[in-house]
Amino acid sequence: MARQTKIAPTLILMVRHGRTPTTGKVLPGRAAGLHLADSGKAEAEAVAKRIAEIKGVSAIYASPLERARETAAPIGKILGQRVNIHKGLLECDFGDWTGAQLTALMKKPEWTTVQKAPSTFRFPHGESFTEMQQRMVSALDDIRAKHPGGIVVCVSHADPIKAAVAHAMGTHIDLFQRIVISTCSVSAVAYSSSGPVVLTVNSTGGSLADLRPSWTDLPMSDFYEFDETDAFTTGALGQPGQRTFVIQVRADSSRFTMKCEKQQVAALSQYIRQLLADAPEVRERPMDEMLQLSNPMEVNFTIGTVGIAYDPRNDRMVIQIEELVPFDENDEPIMDAEVTRIRMNITRGQAMAFCDHADEVVAAGRPPCIFCGRPMNVDGHMCPRMN
Repeated sequence: MARQTKIAPTLILMVRHGRTPTTGKVLPGRAAGLHLADSGKAEAEAVAKRIAEIKGVSAIYASPLERARETAAPIGKILGQRVNIHKGLLECDFGDWTGAQLTALMKKPEWTTVQKAPSTFRFPHGESFTEMQQRMVSALDDIRAKHPGGIVVCVSHADPIKAAVAHAMGTHIDLFQRIVISTCSVSAVAYSSSGPVVLTVNSTGGSLADLRPSWTDLPMSDFYEFDETDAFTTGALGQPGQRTFVIQVRADSSRFTMKCEKQQVAALSQYIRQLLADAPEVRERPMDEMLQLSNPMEVNFTIGTVGIAYDPRNDRMVIQIEELVPFDENDEPIMDAEVTRIRMNITRGQAMAFCDHADEVVAAGRPPCIFCGRPMNVDGHMCPRMN
């Protein structure tokens, strides 16, 4: 049975690593062996003292790179907590540009694209900015799913933090270069039931204790947690062309049926497969009848966001689903609305069975026209190539 609790907003403190000997000169990327300069070590000590002013920090996470771990170490020491490493907080993969002098890169014709239209750029043999943003946002989703209602410090790098701040502000990635993230600065985002609220960006001085009144007044959410899940499945209601897609989770006497978009079902299946690509082969899967939707078919809410992570210690997929924030008559989000969140643990067998079933459900819609490729209704359709 699901446990129900009221969850306060989760506060994420994103800290850029301290200064290194190459800061502002070289694009170090993910190259190993780059440590903090003496000035960077002093910055790390100073930001640790600032963060200590905020009572009740739940956890500390850092990018695997040395400069991030060395920045996180004084924070962990002053708070008496160990630092957790999270690969999702890594620097952008700059590919062939890794280690290049910034003065040389600025002379490249592609540099204008990097600054003015980053959404269209991929580093040669490296990562794109959109992939970096998706990775960073997914990492923060994973972290806050593990610490609902807590305060979490995340030590990362300039571009990933800029991308996460832009995402929280609803700013297009093409404009994220306008955001400045200095070494050992703090950017705070509170994730409440009504979405993210940016509290401060690039804070390099002053008391962080002043953040508390501004985020503790945000709306709380109903939080349901399933330690074990009997069924995790999806389905479509109605006729092809007019189908309503739902995701359903069941455990003992608890059942949640959540409305979603077809694209969300397909994306969830794809992402689960990616997460489990390197996991051991699945040997046990649920019976087919467990993948059928259970009646009565009462929709509890519409899905807004979905966070997914794999917990290797318990060999479980952890999925958190958040209700879509409602809008008022002017199509503005109702920021003080209380919405529902569900967190569930499912086996890898349940996850892979969901993926196979989801692919079948998505593919069972209207067949494509052999001439134009557009979906056909039961009574046919107006084909532009036949007119």
